[in-house]
Amino acid sequence: MFGMPRRLLFGYLALAVFMTGDGFELTFLSRFLVENGFTPTQAGLVFTVYGLVVAVSAWTTGVLAEVVGAKRLMILGGVLWMVLHVLFLTVGLESVLGTILIYSLRGVAYPLFMYSFVVLIAQSVHPSRLASAMGWFWASFSLGIGVMGAYVPSLLVPVIGEYATLWASLPFVAAGTLMCAFLVPGVPPEVDLSQKLHGAERTRELLRGVTILVENRQIALSVVIRVLCNLTLYAFP
Repeated sequence: MFGMPRRLLFGYLALAVFMTGDGFELTFLSRFLVENGFTPTQAGLVFTVYGLVVAVSAWTTGVLAEVVGAKRLMILGGVLWMVLHVLFLTVGLESVLGTILIYSLRGVAYPLFMYSFVVLIAQSVHPSRLASAMGWFWASFSLGIGVMGAYVPSLLVPVIGEYATLWASLPFVAAGTLMCAFLVPGVPPEVDLSQKLHGAERTRELLRGVTILVENRQIALSVVIRVLCNLTLYAFP
């Protein structure tokens, strides 16, 4: 089906639904924080720390997914996102420090879900079809966070307000997590490293997440290119 691996169909749907919920606040959270007593500098700091935590989480997710198991890490990411989002809305918004701490910790969660699925794709799809499979990954991601994640709040905010709209993101993340848990297949046993690595082998695999930038120059260059391309995303500069 246009290059999409049928085996992972529900994985792509789960990603789109999950990222819809994760993207709710991107359109209004900064303004919401300022309107509720934050200075523009403090609101900017919230997103800066969040971005740093997301970067670290995304960097470690690939290796962790191989060691722990991609599907397990996706489910863990979904559950962690929901728990920390509830804490963010009930406790975190009471202070600047609480907002920075809990919101940034929530930044650990979505890379666990999103990039673990990248690992699942790489471990489930034949190399000759990997380009098409990754194209569908980015299409699902963009449909979720960039299209539905922006459109749905535009309908909800005028009706129920910004705070209630933040709560409304939970059902989307929960639905994506449940789809992953019950409808997305696990890694084929023959390529599942999580069942083959033990003790010191797991540690060595984790360390490869650091050393690969030195061992493989092309990976290091790709990292630089990705950073440059992301500078314009969401108008960060």
